[in-house]
Amino acid sequence: MRLKLSDEDRERLGAPEWIEYDPTRLMLDEAIAIQDHTGYGPDELGDALRGTPVVRHGEPVMGPGGRQRMRRDLRAWQSVVWVALHRAGVQVALPDLTFDLIGLDVGGDEEPGKGDADDQSTQPEASDS
Repeated sequence: MRLKLSDEDRERLGAPEWIEYDPTRLMLDEAIAIQDHTGYGPDELGDALRGTPVVRHGEPVMGPGGRQRMRRDLRAWQSVVWVALHRAGVQVALPDLTFDLIGLDVGGDEEPGKGDADDQSTQPEASDS
């Protein structure tokens, strides 16, 4: 999955235009940092990225295109961006990483942690509604 931070974030972090996250590869040091920060092991990280269905009054909440909205864990998204930055040689501590979530461009065909394209958008939602 290709990720592109906002111009401001790339300049501040010294990041390349596009960074890559490969959901099929996770190094031990990366997994330990993610587990220390989020509590998620490698399998749980994929689940957190896919999210949980948004339900209101027992009914699914639908989003654009008639697809059910999903609540995605923002610390999981922070972890994915951190891994991609780490692999691109950008040194920043995971707990200190901040970026413009709305300005994050998620490219590629895969939903993080899933490996297929038949699900909904990979853009993380910041809303709890």
